Parts: sequence; C-alpha cells; structure tokens
Amino acid sequence: MVPLDDGLHTFISVKCPVCDEAGRANAICGVSTDITELKQAEVELKQHQEHLEDLVAERTAELTLAKERSEVANRAKSTFLATMSHELRTPLNAVLGYAQLLKRDKGLSDRQISGLDAIERGGEHLLTLINDVLDLAKIEAGKFEMSPGAMNLPSCLRTVADFIRVKTEQKGLRFVSELPLDLPSDLWADEGRLSQVLLNLLGNAVKFSERGEVRLRVCVRPNQSGEARLRFEVRDTGIGIDAKQIGSLFQPFEQVGDPGRRIGGTGLGLAISRQLLRLMGSDIDVESKPGHGSVFGFELTLPIVAALATPAAQKIVTGYHGPRRRVLIADDEATNRALLVEWLDDLGFEVCEASNGAEGVVQANLIRPDLIVMDMMMPVMDGQEATRRIRRIAGMERASILAISASASGADQAQFLAAGANAFLAKPIDFNKLLTHLGTLLKLNWLYGSTAVDPNMAGGSAGVLVAPPAEELEVLHRLAKVGNMGNVRQRAEHLTTLGEQYRPFAERLCLLADRFESRAILEFVTQFRSQGASP
Repeated sequence: MVPLDDGLHTFISVKCPVCDEAGRANAICGVSTDITELKQAEVELKQHQEHLEDLVAERTAELTLAKERSEVANRAKSTFLATMSHELRTPLNAVLGYAQLLKRDKGLSDRQISGLDAIERGGEHLLTLINDVLDLAKIEAGKFEMSPGAMNLPSCLRTVADFIRVKTEQKGLRFVSELPLDLPSDLWADEGRLSQVLLNLLGNAVKFSERGEVRLRVCVRPNQSGEARLRFEVRDTGIGIDAKQIGSLFQPFEQVGDPGRRIGGTGLGLAISRQLLRLMGSDIDVESKPGHGSVFGFELTLPIVAALATPAAQKIVTGYHGPRRRVLIADDEATNRALLVEWLDDLGFEVCEASNGAEGVVQANLIRPDLIVMDMMMPVMDGQEATRRIRRIAGMERASILAISASASGADQAQFLAAGANAFLAKPIDFNKLLTHLGTLLKLNWLYGSTAVDPNMAGGSAGVLVAPPAEELEVLHRLAKVGNMGNVRQRAEHLTTLGEQYRPFAERLCLLADRFESRAILEFVTQFRSQGASP
C-alpha cells in the first residue's frame, strides 16, 4: 500500500515497474518518504520572507518620509539662517560703516576715538558670532567650501597679532610671538580661515588667562621642496583644563571647566576651528593641566608660491583723478544708502539712489551711471532681476555693477555674478574692499592724504638714529635670532629709559616687532653691531 496524505502529513512517493527477463512489467515497487517537517519549514520560511519584505517596505517608507522631512527641515533651516544672516548683517552694516566713516574725521577727541573704537569692536564681535553660527551650519550640512589663494604669511600673522595684542593689553597680559628667521613668506592657503583658527585659539588663551602671558609660536619642519610644513602653537598661563574634559572641548556649544569660572561665549570657536583644520588636512592637539595653562597646536603643509608684491604703506584715499563719476546705489535700507552716499560723496562721486530693483532699472536707464551698487535682496524687484534687466538696456551691457548682500554664501555670489554683476561684496561693507572694487571697475587713480607710518622711517622727525650701548645690541641681536618679538619690543622700550637719544632707534624696533619683521630686525641690529654707527 502507498501511504496517502491524511491532511496532517505529507509524503513523497517514488514508484517504478519491476520487469522480468523478457522486459515485461509484472510488479511495481514504491517508496514513500514522510516530508511533513520539510514542507512545514518551507511554509514557515515563506511566511518569514513575506514578513521581512513587509518590514523592509514599511521601514523604507519610514526612511523615505524621514528623508523628506529632513530635507524640508534643512531647507527651512537654510532659509532661516539666510534670513537671520541678512537681518543681522544689515544693521551691522550701518554700525560698522558709520564707525569707520566717523573715524576719518581729523577733529575727533581722544574720547570720541575711544568710543568709536568700542562701537567698532562690539560690531565686529557680533559679526564674528553670526559668522560662527553660519559656518557651523554649513559644515554640518556638508556645504562648507574653502577658498585657498596666494597669501603672505608674515602679513597674516601681523594682522592676527595686532588684534590679539589689544586684548592682552586690556587684561594686563604679555603677548609674545616666536617666529623663525626661515619662516616662508608666500604660501597657497585660505588666509581668512587660517586667521580665524589662530584668532579663536589666541582669543581663548586671552579669555582664560588672568595673569602671565599668551604666546604664539611658529616652527618650520623639514619637508620636501616646494612645500612648507609649519607647526603653530598657542600657549597660555591660564586656568588649564582637566584631562577628563579635553574630550568635550570640541563639542559645539560646550564650555568646559568650573561653571562658576566660565566666561561668556558661544562655545563654537574650538568646534569650528577643528572642522576647518580637518578640511585643511590637519587637526588640533591639546596639552593642558589645571592651574598650569594650556598648549593648542596644529601642523599644516602648504605649497610655496611665487613672491607676492609687497603691499605699500597704508594710505587714506581722499579722491580720484579725472572727471567726476556717477554712482547709482540701489538698496531698500535707507540707512545703508545714506552711509554709502556720505562715503562716496566725500570722495567726489556724484551719487544717486533707488529704494528697490524696479527703481534701480528706471534710474539706470535715465542717468546712465558709471557704476551701480546693487543690493540683492529688495522688495518689488530683487537685485538679480534688476541686474538682468539693466543688462538688456541698450548701452548698459558693459556698465559696472557691484553686487552687495548680507547673504554671503558661495552659491549666492555665483548667482549674483551669473545674473550679470561684475563683482560681489558682502555686508557689513568693508570700505577698504569697496575702494578696491571701485578702483578696479572704474579704473581710477586715487588721490591720497596722510599715510600710515613707514617702519623704515620710524623716528624720522627725530633726526639721526643713535645706536644704544654695545651690550644692548648684543641682547637685541640674540632676541632677534630667536625670533621672540615680544621680548624684542620689551627690550626696545627699555632703551628709552637709558636716554631720549635712543627713542628713534627704539621706535623703529617696536614697529618692526609689531609687524613681525624678524629678518629686518636682525639686519637692522647687525648693521649697528658691525658699523657701530647710525645708518
């Protein structure tokens, strides 16, 4: 008998005929195997597979929805940040702009100058906070872009040191800079971001130090030709950091240490600095001990570029040669227009105004300006559309258009330039950069007033430079070889206590030290050591 499926069990049967010698089938042989467990396993496996497919489909739907919500949230966040950037930068443009404009008045008292300096510093601090928040958002969104270019490293370090020296002097701290004589000059790097990192580290060092010194040290490491390998270190004599807290240092909005001793700030500086350095192929290392200060350092390998032109002494622009030029300012903010009108009018420009893009198009057609300063975010018609329409006016195809905006992302700049603008300038407006754009776009030859002091002419009104005693020259020569600009400056100030005849010599040393001109100091001192006379 062949077992049958009873509904509870499943069998598989194999049957074959049994043949005699003549090949005739005279019997059947069959084998039946119980495969109930195998069939049940197949059914369960199929059910499990269907269940997994349902879970995958459900999870995929959840992830798709989450992605859509995330994209919506990111777009909303980007819109919010762009709006806040515009809303915050717009009033800062007036604050910083008028501070710069008023400081040009030669009749100001010391108190007025001090007040304007305070306004400018406060505005710059607010601008730094805004930029930090926007930078962090861009980094987290993966939209942050570096902008490398040719830079002069000594000049960059001078700018950083000048800014920090003010802060250290306000707190009664000593600022020391150690730069090697073989410090490379011209490199390929993002100067703005490198300065940002150094200012963040130095600013923290000042903030958390109540006495002692803050030291910037730069070392040159051995490296292959065509590249410079540099080690930057910021040392302080501040409160220090517990080893357990170092891991939290680089978390956004985190501030370590005793809550009762924490000082104001957003807690973004170190987080952004680390991210910036990682984009440069480096990272920050930390050594610290509570009560014994901290050392923050990083290394960079940067390509060496051809020598850049040495910048001329800073001069005050008072006007320009040639016929009077006409400038149209299109901006919906009356304060911003008034600021630019006053600034450009002082320089001799004929200035006209428009309060939105549509008015700008009409005015451009009527007055045919030599240059248009076009804000990008305006009611009625924005700056991009106004720029496009102006470009379609006969005779205005080649007009110079300088786009300005409080939204300063790379994408924004690309859009503005694609619309037909010749150049872009972010708000708050840096008037030195504005002058550079005006000079380039209008091909102007500027007229200058008084100039900044040339370090090579320090003490020019005091007559011949008098060499200090030989032992002082030896000390200065030794300090110059080490590259310790802070000690050079201190020793130079000491010279004035030895006699008024040494003041011009000391003033020249101080200026060179402030400018981090270690080579120039060494040559200057060496000249006096070898000749024993004034140059």
